[in-house]
Amino acid sequence: MNKFLVAIILGLMSYGVQAQIVINEFVAANDSTTGISDPNGQYEDWVELHNTSGSAVDISGYHLSDDLENPTLWSFPNNTMIEANGYLVVWADNDTMDNGLHAFFKLSKSGEDLILSTADITVLDAFAYTEQDDAKSSARIPNGSGNFSIQDGTPNANNESEIGAKVATNSIVVNEIMASNTLSSGISDSGGEYDDWVEFYNKNNEEVDLSGYYFSDDPNHKRKWAFPYGTTIAANSYLIVWCDNDQEQADLHTNFNISNSGETVLLSYDDGTVIDEVTFGPQISNVSYARIPNGGTIFIQTQPTFNASNEVPATTELQFKDIVINEFVAANDSTSGIMDAGGEFGDWIEIYNNTDQVVSLENCFLSDSIGFPKQWAFPDTILGSQSYLIVWADNDPNQLGLHTNFNLNRLGEQLILSYIDNTVLDSLSFGEQIVNMASARRPNGTGDFEIQVTTFGLHNDPDFSGELSLHSLPVANIKLYPNPVNAELIINLDGDVTHLNTIQISIYNELNQLLRSDKKTIVNSSFSLDVDALAKGVYFVEIVGDGYRGLGRFVK
Repeated sequence: MNKFLVAIILGLMSYGVQAQIVINEFVAANDSTTGISDPNGQYEDWVELHNTSGSAVDISGYHLSDDLENPTLWSFPNNTMIEANGYLVVWADNDTMDNGLHAFFKLSKSGEDLILSTADITVLDAFAYTEQDDAKSSARIPNGSGNFSIQDGTPNANNESEIGAKVATNSIVVNEIMASNTLSSGISDSGGEYDDWVEFYNKNNEEVDLSGYYFSDDPNHKRKWAFPYGTTIAANSYLIVWCDNDQEQADLHTNFNISNSGETVLLSYDDGTVIDEVTFGPQISNVSYARIPNGGTIFIQTQPTFNASNEVPATTELQFKDIVINEFVAANDSTSGIMDAGGEFGDWIEIYNNTDQVVSLENCFLSDSIGFPKQWAFPDTILGSQSYLIVWADNDPNQLGLHTNFNLNRLGEQLILSYIDNTVLDSLSFGEQIVNMASARRPNGTGDFEIQVTTFGLHNDPDFSGELSLHSLPVANIKLYPNPVNAELIINLDGDVTHLNTIQISIYNELNQLLRSDKKTIVNSSFSLDVDALAKGVYFVEIVGDGYRGLGRFVK
């Protein structure tokens, strides 16, 4: 008799007391209808091992084979562990270059042997099987100890697992999708990684067991990822699944990524019933695609509400037209003399506070798309009573100052100013614009828009303190040095200034907020200004005198 066959007999005689690891389930005729694929999306045959003990077992160097004459045909790599009462799947596809555990052999549908042995070739489990059914598994019933029965595959799960009850279609929904999550969102998994995620919402008034439910981004492969046995979602509550193709992490992590270019995701039941299906288009970084109202039928792109209702409670802090889009230029160029802190001549939007109170803009948003009102979020910014604030609409949000993630369209479009609870504070549609001319509210802060010369950061009405006539003047460049400056800034006025005697010097920060404004008597075109009290940052200086207006930029 073959020596190894003798070893098998001797090993199996003590199987009941020695074996902690068993061959628990296998599929020898896998195909796409099972929905069970390897990490590379291939529907290969597989063998499931089960640790029946209450302690983790290191199976490094153990062997798996389909050949009694060669029991060491394939060996488990170093550091291969099976957790207490856990499972491990080996793909029997003779494709060891793929990701995951792939054996040197394939299973035969017509029947053959399977042998599991330790590093010293002590047999832990061995049996012969007969011809197998397509897309079905042979699984031990009772789990881990019984004879093999034909059933649907239950990889990495109890063979006897009772699946949860099927709920009504759309009673558990894909409630929010973040397909382009980055560090800036501040939303990370338990491993500190900023991966994409999907939020599920249980609309039922009772807890639902998700055992037997599947999530996928492929309508032709509904069972791409299975919710682990025992996963539940509480009544009227939320559940986060990280879509990062990293199932080794804690929490719920799928075996696929979702695409920020857009695709379809599906929640389905064990029998193939689709519980919910969502198709989305291209996504924006750190902006989620969420049901508004929460759990409803309509999706909008919005600020993420991770693991919470998509509807922010209403607030009375800001009402319609409390703050308004007061003026904008959609075709700014270098001849305007109006530039941002980077010296660039981007388009801009002026916001005005109509109230007699200081307001915070932290929960406010600007957009050029009615379908996406929360396109750009204001940072923690304060706007004084009846004051102005400039936002640069140049699709360059990484610059210093307030810069949106969209441009204005000179040919015309929409603008929306809204609050976090989706209250529209102001909105407008505009047609084709003229280079370096503004569309401005007349009367200031309340009226309709009229085309006029710019009043950047100032009152729009021409009879208000003469501001419009000042801003109609040609803009001269002024020379500032040293730049960057420490304490004393030297200002050299350009052009003919011999007629000037008294000038008004105004300093603005990068948000176009006025910091100081002083009158000064000058005797020539060069003079000094004390800026020692200013904090580090970027500043603009404006010089206004009799028929003269000059602008300059300096760094402290």
